[in-house]
Amino acid sequence: MKVWPRKQADDATRVLRELKTKKSRTPVPITPETATVLRAYLKNHWKENPQGLLFPNRIGRPRKRASVVRFGLWPILRRLGLPTHKAGLHAFRYGLGTALADSGASPAIVQRTLRHTDIKTTLRFYVHADDETTRAALAHVQSLQSNA
Repeated sequence: MKVWPRKQADDATRVLRELKTKKSRTPVPITPETATVLRAYLKNHWKENPQGLLFPNRIGRPRKRASVVRFGLWPILRRLGLPTHKAGLHAFRYGLGTALADSGASPAIVQRTLRHTDIKTTLRFYVHADDETTRAALAHVQSLQSNA
């Protein structure tokens, strides 16, 4: 299943506008589990609204990013015992890029999933290797050389 982003809300004015780039308009693949959660939300909680927003605020307008972080993300992080300092929504993109790279996905898959136009953006800002991943990769290369 895929979702198709159509518009984005300006952070300052919350006015809907076109997406930034051609890549931003491409469909986004989602897992079957995410599709199940989304279908349940649409069936049980979503209410029609003038702008057709998936997650509008109480009066049918786009939510402020700061409000989503403060009243949505931070309470969840606190319940999980995780720090909230400098925690924001973009961390999910960074985490996904790193997790995809760590899982062995090619840089092209990471770039396409994050919908970046330039692979340099993906590699420079979104793919981070921690010490454990680096050690595992080096050990794997060493084992290949030992078996040759």
